[in-house]
Amino acid sequence: MAARPEWQQALEQVRSRLAVFPSGQPTGEDARAILAALRTGVPPQRGAVEMSVDRDKEFLTLIADIQEVASGSSQLLVINGPYGAGKSHLLHVLREIALSKDSAVSLISLTHRECPLHDLLAVYQHIVRCLEIPSAPKGQALQVALERWATSLYEYSRGRADAALAAVRRLPREFQSVLAAFYSAARVGDSAGMSLVLSWLRGELGNLREARRLGVDVVPTGDSALWMLGNLARILRFLKLSGLVVLFDEAETIASVPRLEQREAGYRNLRCVMESGRTPFCYFVYATTPDFMDHSREFLGTLQKRPKILEIASLGRDDLIRWSLLIRDLHLQSYTWPNVGRVKGSKWLRFVRALLESSREHATSRAFGRTVVAVLDMCQRDPDLSPEATLAGL
Repeated sequence: MAARPEWQQALEQVRSRLAVFPSGQPTGEDARAILAALRTGVPPQRGAVEMSVDRDKEFLTLIADIQEVASGSSQLLVINGPYGAGKSHLLHVLREIALSKDSAVSLISLTHRECPLHDLLAVYQHIVRCLEIPSAPKGQALQVALERWATSLYEYSRGRADAALAAVRRLPREFQSVLAAFYSAARVGDSAGMSLVLSWLRGELGNLREARRLGVDVVPTGDSALWMLGNLARILRFLKLSGLVVLFDEAETIASVPRLEQREAGYRNLRCVMESGRTPFCYFVYATTPDFMDHSREFLGTLQKRPKILEIASLGRDDLIRWSLLIRDLHLQSYTWPNVGRVKGSKWLRFVRALLESSREHATSRAFGRTVVAVLDMCQRDPDLSPEATLAGL
């Protein structure tokens, strides 16, 4: 894809705005948090953009999609790559890009036990539970957004409820009712009333009698989950956000689900989710493996809206060496190091090349990053230990 100047500029702006390292280097708790994530083989919560190598082409694709969504379109993307290639890391990059563009984001991991794709209500609940917006504590995004909305509408309408709620009349009656209930509760400080609204919007209110207190005759179910999700996206637009970005990290493939009826339900629901990608201001991203693609080509070919597929490969040898330098510099900034020459210059490069040649297990970015941090930890604790001396025990 040709890098349009405005997208390249957006990429540089993203790198600048998201910088965990204000002067180009990490500091303090942020740096140690990144190293802690790498030790366990998971992407960092902050700094994913800065800890990336050789992904600018993918970044530009994601930025272009985010801009299209903010203008009112819908986007559906499948990220396909082998295990350990960095799909989860790329999702975290997309999360940071979306937040920098004032979008609401939800990144969820699809697992058979905790968030099974055959249970759409559970998926919806996870989406709302994991929702993030700029400048809001994690886990409180929906509540903070609604409170800001209620406050701004009150100020704009000079306290007139009818004028304040006129903007939401394009929503279905049920969502008009729950927003009106939240607005009324917020104006008098009724925390129980606000909590009831939040419970309904999160898909957690299963008591019809309680729902009727909000003026609605329905409770969230699996059948209504995507209807809820589409209208949630519309609400987020009312709350002055650019759109909704939903990131599905497929921890377990549908094909691996043991029961046939659950596999069939999973494919059915995935179709529904992908077809719901026609909802304006929504971006759905599904990260998966070639195994899913091999089992699902017929399924993908029957979709009314074919997803865009972004193929990513594992980082090459030179990219992993560059990444090791980023990790090493991060470690040196974070801890007091004796005899630092052991991990500098040609000594470090010799160790990294030997590591990559010693085992294919270290070839994936996830395993490689975990091993590099482990070696740096050992050398930092033992001033006489050289990186190469650790190879025999790896």
